[in-house]
Amino acid sequence: MHPPLPLPPPPELQHKSALARVIGVFTSPSETFADIGARPTWLVPLVIALVFQLGLIALAGQHITWQTIMTQQMEKSPQLQNLPADQKRDAIDRAVKWGSYGYYGVVVVAVPVATLVIAGVLLLSLSMFGGRFNFKQSFGIVAHASLIGVIASILSAIVMFAKPPEDFDMQNPLAFNLGAFLPVEGTSKWLLSLASSVDLFSFWSIGLLATGYAAASGKLKFIKALFAVVLPWALYVLIKVGWAAFRG
Repeated sequence: MHPPLPLPPPPELQHKSALARVIGVFTSPSETFADIGARPTWLVPLVIALVFQLGLIALAGQHITWQTIMTQQMEKSPQLQNLPADQKRDAIDRAVKWGSYGYYGVVVVAVPVATLVIAGVLLLSLSMFGGRFNFKQSFGIVAHASLIGVIASILSAIVMFAKPPEDFDMQNPLAFNLGAFLPVEGTSKWLLSLASSVDLFSFWSIGLLATGYAAASGKLKFIKALFAVVLPWALYVLIKVGWAAFRG
């Protein structure tokens, strides 16, 4: 009797390429985030998010003009309303001169810093629900989930060209949150802040992050991952609404 033949070695896991991960975040998130958990990466999604957001700002500066953008933003300031006409005009002129640099600078700094902070906060939150991740894994998951912002940038560009330039709001370009349907005049700041937080893209991000952490863990249930993601988000909204109420 012949001895049994040895079993062939199991095939090596084929990791997704950077481009396949970018696409897979939207087409097959569970499989993609499981791959990210096994071999975390973050540079490509961060660069893509930066490019699209900077591109949106550049389009706005050309199509709407910085004069219109900064005048809209400055007119919303209660402090500006109390200034004499000449000082008001000077303040708007300064904002137009430096405003574009401010928008670009905020995006360049805010995207990577926000990704770092969110990855750290969620790493702590997930640990309370039994999730075991290292920071590189958490950073990779958050970086890839932030690609939702690319969709928001594309839709914002479409809305920008569909609307009259003076009607486009750079701070709230898409009517996917309840705040977009409330009048600015006569509505409490805390209510506007709360309503703007009830946002389709925020809920999409929460669901995608929960899916990502659950898939990357392989052991963590989706419902636990969802609670771990919702908890710090709810705390952030509470602080934001409280600050708006304090400012009156």
